Amino acid sequence: MANKTHLFFLNLEKRNYLNKCITQLNINGNIISDRVQILNEERKFYEKLYAEPDEDDPHHQTKTQDIRIIFLNEKYPKLATSERMKYELAINEHTCAGAVSKLKKKVKPQK
Repeated sequence: MANKTHLFFLNLEKRNYLNKCITQLNINGNIISDRVQILNEERKFYEKLYAEPDEDDPHHQTKTQDIRIIFLNEKYPKLATSERMKYELAINEHTCAGAVSKLKKKVKPQK
């Protein structure tokens, strides 16, 4: 059974390989299709995305405030410590076996 499952996902990966690759990239109206240039542009994008914020940027303070409003808003209910601990328990072999045993038998992977 494990071999059939493995083969299914292997074939799925093969079929979807082209969908995972960026073959063209539009940078300021210029279409880039060279793989090396695309990789360089991706690297630049993520470097900029994860770079330290520019304190001189006039939008920096606004962005920080927006993030605080969204994620630290008091109107969202918070879990009590005891409830939080209940949901943050470590997953062990027994828990996994119980979850697997509840799955339907002979279910084929979705296409």
